Amino acid sequence: MKEQSIRTIHFKRNPFYRHEQAILAAGACRDFLPVTFLRRSDGLTAEYRCAGFSPLSSFRIERTADVLYLMEKTLLILQRAPEHLLSPERVIIRTETVFYSKKGDLMKIAFIPQIAGPIDLQRSLLLYLAQLKQDASDSRTALIDRLAQDLWYRCSEIEDMLRCTGALRRELENLSAS
Repeated sequence: MKEQSIRTIHFKRNPFYRHEQAILAAGACRDFLPVTFLRRSDGLTAEYRCAGFSPLSSFRIERTADVLYLMEKTLLILQRAPEHLLSPERVIIRTETVFYSKKGDLMKIAFIPQIAGPIDLQRSLLLYLAQLKQDASDSRTALIDRLAQDLWYRCSEIEDMLRCTGALRRELENLSAS
């Protein structure tokens, strides 16, 4: 798979808050891809610097363990986002916006804000989980379905989602060990 070092998105209207632009342009939050903003007469262009990283959509994720691992890492990034004045509810979470580097086992998110404003984080994460599960083909995918149910019915906060994901990862490890 060929990696691109810059991903460009053009917005007709600027969906970023000023503080988001300042934080992302400075690269102050290590969990999000740094961005260069170019104001143009027809809108705003955002250039995401992603050298060494590829979107998760370019990977084939076949194991339930990998799906749960990637979900947990994504939730950890979202949990830390407010420390940098970035709201998890504002960012689009999809396999196209979450980037992974095999070197160093690192993940970063391309902060692309919802144009319509904050979203329901649970729904966004359920769609993301469904994307992650798409190629899963091992015998443990029922655990992913259980996580989806837990996220929908039992988890309203990121900490709850992390706890449920971690519990299922431990259960999977115990099943694999026996």
